[in-house]
Amino acid sequence: MIELYPAIDLRDGAAVRLVQGDFARSTTFNEDPVSQAREFAREGATNLHVVDLDGALGGQPVHAPIVAQLAAAFPGAVQLGGGLRDRASVETAMAKAVHTPEIRADYHDAIPLNRYGLEEELAEAIFFLCSDRSSYITGQILAVDGGFDAAGIGLPTLRGERRNG
Repeated sequence: MIELYPAIDLRDGAAVRLVQGDFARSTTFNEDPVSQAREFAREGATNLHVVDLDGALGGQPVHAPIVAQLAAAFPGAVQLGGGLRDRASVETAMAKAVHTPEIRADYHDAIPLNRYGLEEELAEAIFFLCSDRSSYITGQILAVDGGFDAAGIGLPTLRGERRNG
């Protein structure tokens, strides 16, 4: 089965496409990325890929508030990239700007070790999964974001739904 992920690339607050990755040549598809995400959902998309192009260019996240609005408006899983080059960017800028204290609490409720995996730990897991020693393992997802993308941890809280418990 092939799953398609429509993408919203954010530049100057709009949904754009770069021509062959060239920041000097872009086309604006929608000035309102949230309405674009809703349109993708109406057309049947269950996953959404979002790239903070300004963050990718500058080396740190720029569009955290828009990303939070996209995640709240889109009913499926949302992937995010752009400007997340170190642990600090992931855990501070994005987590605090995009994820409310309630959502961060959901992470801690769902993660047994109550922390993100270290870069070295993730690299070792990836190396193992790519080795012959893991030939008996199929179809695994390695959630490097604490499970928000892969498992939807925090999405019910983000969308205003009741928490279990």
